[in-house]
Amino acid sequence: MASISPFQKLPAELITITLSVFESPKDMQSAVLADPYILRVFLQNQSFLLQPLLRNLYHHFPGQNLTQAVTVCRLRRLENRLRFQDRTQAEALVKPILTSSPEPFSVLQMNLGALSELYQLHREADTFMAHYPKVAWEMSQNMLVREAKEDYPNHPTRPTPPLSLPLSETEIRQMQKAFLVFDAFRHTLFFSTSFLQDYGHDDDEDDYYIAWKFIYQDKLRCARAFQAVFVFIFKEYENLLKRIDVQNSAPPLESIRIDGRLQRRQFLQRDPRDGLQFTAYLFSQGYHRLLSFQDMDNIAQEEAIMSSYNRYIELKADRRTCPMVVGANLDYSLRTLCYGTNTYHVFWTTGAFM
Repeated sequence: MASISPFQKLPAELITITLSVFESPKDMQSAVLADPYILRVFLQNQSFLLQPLLRNLYHHFPGQNLTQAVTVCRLRRLENRLRFQDRTQAEALVKPILTSSPEPFSVLQMNLGALSELYQLHREADTFMAHYPKVAWEMSQNMLVREAKEDYPNHPTRPTPPLSLPLSETEIRQMQKAFLVFDAFRHTLFFSTSFLQDYGHDDDEDDYYIAWKFIYQDKLRCARAFQAVFVFIFKEYENLLKRIDVQNSAPPLESIRIDGRLQRRQFLQRDPRDGLQFTAYLFSQGYHRLLSFQDMDNIAQEEAIMSSYNRYIELKADRRTCPMVVGANLDYSLRTLCYGTNTYHVFWTTGAFM
């Protein structure tokens, strides 16, 4: 005789009320998949249970940002396939999505899985928007301090005031736009380096051919917003790699296998150009990858970075088919973007590009 689930002893109304309490689609999904009876109750009341989560989406991604967020999630679903594609195959998957008009958001396409992806993207965007203004403020203040020292070398340096003013709703929306543009168009780095070219500062859109379709009107602003986010995340990855370099500067333990020591030495002795290119390769994997690295302890972090570096070396072995971000000569582009003298390459204050 088949065993009866303890949940089946509960009335469907109580299960429905319990599920309606969840504010996260991922948590709701975990509960729904825990028991066939709960799943059956959910399917019977799916429209009712998903409505609050759908309403929240319009708040989380205001205006056109929701349509852009759906495009980002659509591209993210391709990432596992892209790892096993050569450059031409990756372009065939990604380019049609980014050169056609974005598909409008449709409630009919939403299920718990799709909602979970959008909510996860929103959490990442929130993390980015909490961290970016502080870093941009510190960088701008440090720049002012350096300029003041050059102009007035005998004056004492004052401490940098903290960023205390909260961002306005408009600034938050603009920063979210920039983040979503970045997360969609980072996928082009598999087969194109157009987003890493110098798009100038005072030039007009007519001065550049930008093949991509943006839901937001000004293509040049979108390209510059991408680059501003690129510089920020690139430098975050760079700081992470520097910490790992310091950790690895000590002699390796005898317990580490010979092949592990060789990989360690190869990583530590990478030349500056290779270091830049590897950092750009990490960037192409997205901000969520950076957050996952940052959540690890030192040992797990080092192992994950070493694994990524080994994968980078494997890809680089065939420059004809490997991702462009790995095989192209990006030394000049990366140095111009990340270390150029134009301040708009160095940091982005909210609203500057979007």
